Amino acid sequence: MGNGKGEKTVLVNTTGHKKSQFAVVLVCLADGTKPKSMVIFKQKKLPKENFPPRVLIHCHLKGWMDEVGMKLWIEKMWQS
Repeated sequence: MGNGKGEKTVLVNTTGHKKSQFAVVLVCLADGTKPKSMVIFKQKKLPKENFPPRVLIHCHLKGWMDEVGMKLWIEKMWQS
């Protein structure tokens, strides 16, 4: 249902995470294999949501992949 013309109040649905920032690491190997993906949140603590088992979750204050994140991804990527 839309809002009528001239209404003073308009309700907007949101996820409640409008300030969450994150980066996503996606990889495809030469044989077409798709290893685990990684989501790097720009925050100090991991979010409390449940994520799919094929996705690695990591936090970094600046929200990017660094040496620690790369080592974590490599270690977890080769686990079944």
